Amino acid sequence: MPSLRALADCYRTGDGAPDDKPNLPLAFAYYEEAARQGDNHSLKILGDLYWHGDGCVKDRAKAADFYENAVASGESESLHCLARCYWFGKGVERDKSLARDLWKQYLVTKQDLVPPDELSGLISLPDEDLEEIMEKLDEQTAL
Repeated sequence: MPSLRALADCYRTGDGAPDDKPNLPLAFAYYEEAARQGDNHSLKILGDLYWHGDGCVKDRAKAADFYENAVASGESESLHCLARCYWFGKGVERDKSLARDLWKQYLVTKQDLVPPDELSGLISLPDEDLEEIMEKLDEQTAL
């Protein structure tokens, strides 16, 4: 699994790929196979690829499904991606309450990296501040 994902990473970025050029459709295919074989992080990456339409047709509903599956399999980096889906209602029905809960779950996974007072502040952000963070997450690219 990790070797399939490593190969997919090469084709996604171009690093180590033939002519050092990305091949997103091929990367997508390798991520799909890695995910089928149980690589949970590949589920998150497939969500990112569907979110941006890299190597596939852009499909926010499929992106949200992949993020949901990644979260269900324990892949915590997908929590903020899924929160973004619910915050904006992209690929799922809009649910800011669920988005906020997912955001909190994501932050809890980072508690060893963030001082407790900052963590508390991030968890209890007012909607307008969380909106700004979600917009930045929305702008992030998969590559």
